[in-house]
Amino acid sequence: MIHKMRILTILCPSLLLIAAMGGGCGRYVDTPAPDDSTAVFTPALDVEPDDTTKLIASLREAAYLSREKGSMDTAFVCLDSALQMSVSSGKFRARREALTIENLRREGSLGRDFIFLLTVLVVAAFAAVASLIEFIRIKNADNKKRAARFLSQIRTGEQQLVEMEQHHQMEIRILEGKLALMEGDNSQLRQDIADEQAKLQLLQEYRKERENKRDSKQRLIRESEPYRRACALIEQGRSLNDADWEALRTKVEEVYPAFREALYADYKPSPLEYRVCVLIILGFKLVEVGALAPTSKQNITSIRKRIIQHIGGPAMRPADCDTYLMSLIE
Repeated sequence: MIHKMRILTILCPSLLLIAAMGGGCGRYVDTPAPDDSTAVFTPALDVEPDDTTKLIASLREAAYLSREKGSMDTAFVCLDSALQMSVSSGKFRARREALTIENLRREGSLGRDFIFLLTVLVVAAFAAVASLIEFIRIKNADNKKRAARFLSQIRTGEQQLVEMEQHHQMEIRILEGKLALMEGDNSQLRQDIADEQAKLQLLQEYRKERENKRDSKQRLIRESEPYRRACALIEQGRSLNDADWEALRTKVEEVYPAFREALYADYKPSPLEYRVCVLIILGFKLVEVGALAPTSKQNITSIRKRIIQHIGGPAMRPADCDTYLMSLIE
């Protein structure tokens, strides 16, 4: 909610400026200029071309040239003179000169309005860019938080056991420090130290048991014929054919029966993506995975990135995919 309020705070000024811009433009839409294109700077045809008419025509021509040169004040003076002289020559000329003066006044005010509208557009564009930057920053922060939460969930059991052991070791050192400073009855502290040592020993035994089971499963894989065949193909620079892959996949799913189901629950990999995942959990290097799959190292990186970002969000890295896959076989 706070993030949304920040973005709205930036966007509101730009919306108000755009509304003001629309109001400024409305004058030109609501009040169109008179259509006098056939009368501006053209000689009158309803009177004889006497000296007065020629002078008026000269003043109009001078006004036209002044406008072309950008001298609007001179153009106004010429047309004012032509207007005064036209009054005695008939209403048609007076109306024509009045319309011409009005058009030139519009042209003179257009430059000021254009600068105002341009300023409004620049400010509105700046506000929009600031809103976009703020949105991207908030989105990136949310993605990083999501990635951190996901990584904490997929930490391998080995990592969690190590952290728990470190915690108990720290508690034991703190209690032993208190015991060294305490005088008199310290039976409770000794009991607390004994309890922490018992917990630490239990964790170490459990960790050792997990390591034995993991090593046993890895031994089953590495001593199998499909795995040895894959290693031989790497040395020969060849890839797995369909029969070799089927044998290796069957052996892996036999040793790690929950792996396929756990992966497909989070992501539906293509046949090539699944093959890459299996080779990664077997401990092959990326170059070796590319040789066996077969595919390029860049494609393997793209596959790892695509899988982990689908599961954990766009802030995840390809290396996090390996951690995730290894967590599925524990």
